[in-house]
Parts: sequence; C-alpha cells; structure tokens
Amino acid sequence: MSDGDDLDVEEEGLTATTNLSISLNAATSVSAISFDASAGLRKNLSNGSSDVQQPRLRLTYGRENLSSAVDLDLEYRERDVDTLEPDDDLEDIVRFSTGTREDMSANLGFVFGRDAPFGGGLDLGYRTTRYADTSDPDLVDGETVSATGTLTFVIDPRITALLRGTYSDTDEDAAGRDVLYENISAGARLAVTPTLSTDIFVGYTRTTETEGGIEDQQEGASFELSFTEERLNGAWTGSFVSDLNDDGERRSTVRINRSLDLPRGALDAGFGLSQGEDGDLRPLYSLAYLHERPTSRLNLSLDQAFTTDDNGDEALNSRLSVSYNRDLTELSSLQAAVFLRSTDYLGGSEDADRQIDLNLSYRHSLAEDWGLVAGYTHRIDSENDTTERSNEIFLSIEKSFWRRF
Repeated sequence: MSDGDDLDVEEEGLTATTNLSISLNAATSVSAISFDASAGLRKNLSNGSSDVQQPRLRLTYGRENLSSAVDLDLEYRERDVDTLEPDDDLEDIVRFSTGTREDMSANLGFVFGRDAPFGGGLDLGYRTTRYADTSDPDLVDGETVSATGTLTFVIDPRITALLRGTYSDTDEDAAGRDVLYENISAGARLAVTPTLSTDIFVGYTRTTETEGGIEDQQEGASFELSFTEERLNGAWTGSFVSDLNDDGERRSTVRINRSLDLPRGALDAGFGLSQGEDGDLRPLYSLAYLHERPTSRLNLSLDQAFTTDDNGDEALNSRLSVSYNRDLTELSSLQAAVFLRSTDYLGGSEDADRQIDLNLSYRHSLAEDWGLVAGYTHRIDSENDTTERSNEIFLSIEKSFWRRF
C-alpha cells in the first residue's frame, strides 16, 4: 500500500507485485559465463493498471590464460527516473521526474603479455540512455562511446613504463550537445619498496564541446599520481589527479585513504580536497565500516564525487547508506536502513536535490527456501524549495532454490 505527494496514479493505492529472478552460471578452469535476469510484474488493485517493474538482463563472460585475458559485459536495465540505489554510479544526477529510463551498455576488455616484457590492454565501452514519458526537459537521450588502450614496457623488475590513450564521445540527441574527450599520457609504475608501489602519468588532454553548431575546444596538461603502501592490517592509498572535465574546465583532486582489518569487521576511511575553475577548495569524504557480531551486522558507507550534469555544469554527488541487521531468533531477523543521496550544483540556477529513504523490515523463515518479509518505507524528496513525502507498507512471500547441472 503506497501513498504520498510524489507518486503518480499507477503507484498509489494497493498493488500486487510478482518479482522473478534467475541466474545461470557455468565455469571451467580457464573461462566463466554468467547470465542474470529479473523483473517485477505489478498490478494496481485500486485502478486496474499493470506494468513491468525494473526489468534487468546481464551477461558476463571471461576467459584467461597465463599471458592474456578477455572480458565481456552486456547489460540492459529499465527503471523509474527517480529510482536510486546504494550501489548506483555516483555520476548519476538525482532526478525526481516521472517516467522511465532505459540503460544499455556493452564493455569489452582484452589484456595481453601479462608476464612478458611487452604487453598491454584495450578497453572498449558503449552506453546508451533513453527516457520515456518524462516531463523534465533536462532529461535527454544520449549515448557514449569510449576506448582506452595501454602499452606496458618492463624495464626491470621494479620499473614498468606505460603509454596510455583515452577516447570518449558523448552525444545527447535532443539537446544537440556533443562532448569529445581525448587524452594521451606517458607514465611509469614503480616498485619503490616491497610494500610501496607508485603510478605516475603525465599527459595532454583535449576536450571539444559542440552545442547548437558552436564548437568550444579546450586543451591542457593532465597529471596523475597514485601510491599504495601495504600494511599487515590493511593499506594506505593516495592519489592526485589534475585534468579537464567534460566541460573543458580543470579540476584537481587529492585523496588519501586508509583501510583496516578489524577483529569483527573492516574500516576504510578517506579524506580529500578538490579545486575547480572557481578556485574554491572543497572537502571530500569517504567511509566504509563493517561490524559483525554473532547475531547482528552493521554497515555504514559514505562517498562523494564530482560529476558533470546534462547542461555541462559541475555537481557534487554525495551518498550515505546505513543498515543494521539483528537476528531475533534462529528463524527471524529485523533490519533498519537509511539511504541518502544528494546532488549539489556548482553552477547554474538549480539548488541541491536530495532523496532520503527510511526502511524497516522483518524477515521470517517459513520453511526450507521459503521466507516471509514485511516492512515499511518512508521517502523524502527535496528539490529546490519543494519537499514531498511518500509511504509504503509491504508484505511479501519469497521462494528461492538452486540446481547443479
């Protein structure tokens, strides 16, 4: 049962949904293939409407030997425009419009000469996004083609020289905006000590933005430095990146991170600073914490990253996720979770957009492979000066099984 200010007619009232998913996996000593499919068949019992909820297909294939490897990843996904999940890419902007979004992607990776003095790799990518039945003019269809090639030259066991080229072309159909990113870099991978390794790249970047028949080309140097220091209980990692973004503006970001293996879990914490064309220094935070006990589990994560919106303006995306699981008995458990996602725009007239989900669910095992789940979700959407709320109470029965062929 759902109600709220931000729900359309098909989402309000009492609904019945049948969620189906299947996963097929096969593996040998040198290859592995996996196919996953899922969808929800929803029927609104209040007004009689029906639709298919969030269909998703994914096929992955990998094959490797001592000197080479190849990986293929194909995915199709459809969901509501305003649907966000904790594992979504931080490049996505928070949107509250109605309608659906289709994403299709294909990625192919190839590596050769892994144990040879000369080697390299090639990564090819294609992604397309299509919108339907939406009222937000900023949501436009688009596609991105990308390629990254790397050559490696082993000079001695401690020094490897690298040559890398990156190409990305993003075309937004309705907006008539095209963004071309090109970069070529030379660098080295250094084994400074048995526990400390460093990567360094110096290169040249050119971005070309074409909109309304007007071409704007920017170019400049790029620099990347990263290091990893392995410790007995984790690692120190750090990076400094200075490059042009899709809009041709320079952004420089420095980060440092520490991971720790704890007796009952793990901790990964980081801090950084980022500076754009406006000259303002902005702090960045990251945190991932896991604490496990025999009858409970606590997960906490915080991530921040800069991205470019559909209008070419920079935005800071933040994501916070907290969940707590508690076993009540051998057959039942309780989970509470909070998920927050926000987008703060650095340019333009838009204010910050935020989405907050509060979830409480109870799970009980009825029999072997059968489960009962009941819960409540409260959602808050804040866009500019408008705040909308919605509620959902749900009850579901689940059945899962696996077979080996």
